[in-house]
Amino acid sequence: MAEWQTRWTQNPVGLTPRVGSTPTSGTKDKNLILQRKMWAIGILIPFLIGLWVAMDARKRGYSPLKAFGWFLGVWLLLIVFLPLYLILRSRSAGKASPGKDTYVCPYCGRLYKGKVLFCPYCGQRLEQDDSL
Repeated sequence: MAEWQTRWTQNPVGLTPRVGSTPTSGTKDKNLILQRKMWAIGILIPFLIGLWVAMDARKRGYSPLKAFGWFLGVWLLLIVFLPLYLILRSRSAGKASPGKDTYVCPYCGRLYKGKVLFCPYCGQRLEQDDSL
């Protein structure tokens, strides 16, 4: 037990603290530091997960505004928006790319038009499927 928890006296009215029974300033400082660390972790981890979701949404062709919306949703309500994004992301993964003669680079995830040998954005060599 902590020192301040044991300094109680019995009187006819009930338990009352003795003089000087408050926690020491060292204990208060440690608790305050721990509390600040927990707040930082509680804000930082959802923020980083939200950034990942926003970057993944941009790779998958979402507009910057929609990606920012997913970021805010995941950052503020992680338990609701992260599973929702992961479910919707897996459903849209099997869909065809938007527009006729539009393809997605497997290396950088950006859309490009027409059949090309190299990605116009990242420069990686692309393998074209002639059966399409």
